[in-house]
Amino acid sequence: MFWGGLVAALYVSTAAGQVVTGLWEAVEVAHVEVNGEIDPTGALYSSPDRRMTLIVSGRVGDLIVFDLKDQGLLRAAGGGVQFGEGVARVGEDLRLERIGTYAVRDSIPTFRVEGLSVRMIPKTPLVGEVTPDSLLRHSPEWGPEMRFYEPYRQAVEALKAQGQAAEVVAVFSAFCGRCRVQVPRLMRVVAEVASPNLKARYIAVPGVIDSTMERYRVRFLPTFIVLRDGREIGRITERPRASVEEDLVAILRGRY
Repeated sequence: MFWGGLVAALYVSTAAGQVVTGLWEAVEVAHVEVNGEIDPTGALYSSPDRRMTLIVSGRVGDLIVFDLKDQGLLRAAGGGVQFGEGVARVGEDLRLERIGTYAVRDSIPTFRVEGLSVRMIPKTPLVGEVTPDSLLRHSPEWGPEMRFYEPYRQAVEALKAQGQAAEVVAVFSAFCGRCRVQVPRLMRVVAEVASPNLKARYIAVPGVIDSTMERYRVRFLPTFIVLRDGREIGRITERPRASVEEDLVAILRGRY
């Protein structure tokens, strides 16, 4: 999985079938449903002008693009697609082939491809303290990042060896593309460490400033606040400097 820094802007011309390289932003307000089941590999990305939506689904296989202006359904071909933290980048060789149109039923975009019924289902809000299990039930798309992330072993061993108890308070939104990456990684790190000296709490917020964000002085998501004896000793804001596990080691050692 590619998580590099992406800095340009992506625009697709359906008339010419040509692509200008750059990025689209992740859309975390909906699930990709295939044949009545949420696809945990599903992801959506929106063009800068909000005209188009890129649909990624391991079950569908092909990359599909919605043209929201004329309800066009297009298949992406050529390759060169890379996925970053909350963004998707496309190479110049990508081409779009119109394969039909999609329907909107009860405000839900729906289409069929390769014998599969695909829908974009709005996510329900998630607010308050949650467990990893309840979070993954709400947003199964976050599961693969937790399962496949491989923490830096030296950092994991350093966290296991910590003699003082610490707690990480993770403030995040289920509608945040960066959170989809970093929160499952934190969950994996805590599970790998498996130590009573490293605990984590997960608090979901609606994505706008609320009482929880005010309480913890959070302005950007996700924010991981590290507490020792109830006192903050450091925080990771939006994304780690190195990795979640390495940043936690640095904070706990007073070197962040």
